[in-house]
Amino acid sequence: MGGKPVARTNQGTPGSFVFRGGPGQIHSQRANYGYLRFTMGGDDYELHAGVEFRGTSEMMHELDVCIMRAVEADRCRGLTPDDPNPRSLLGAWECKFYGKTVGKDAGREFVGLLSDMGNNCRTAGLCSNVESTELRKFLRPRRRPNPHFLLIPAHGPLEDEFVGHLKSELRKATCT
Repeated sequence: MGGKPVARTNQGTPGSFVFRGGPGQIHSQRANYGYLRFTMGGDDYELHAGVEFRGTSEMMHELDVCIMRAVEADRCRGLTPDDPNPRSLLGAWECKFYGKTVGKDAGREFVGLLSDMGNNCRTAGLCSNVESTELRKFLRPRRRPNPHFLLIPAHGPLEDEFVGHLKSELRKATCT
């Protein structure tokens, strides 16, 4: 999409890339957590896994994967560590790995979480390795997360479709 993401950590360029194993604050020093920084539409962004945001209700919420404005991420890692403001969100994804099925409760929870993030998040999706007709119906109305089912490494065509959809959504989100 015109730029190349650069791997970074809270301590600079990573010797190794550490993913968060669970929810955590963006400024946490428990490990040298990695993220990707990139430029789109003239603005800098960061892609994170497992970062917590404080919602409009003041409740903390973890986003499995998010894209946020880099200026806000830098502020949160600054001299006065802070949790990111949801207004900085460009995109958010919930990722579910299940053995058999993913229920509509996962959709309800994610829609509620996104509602508490306010209305600045430009694109969102619920990703899973299994199909869910019920959840697909629930996510159909406008302004709900996009369903991305059957995402598994061994199934290239759906992965390519997901990446294409993501590129399209991010182009729209950064051009307006």
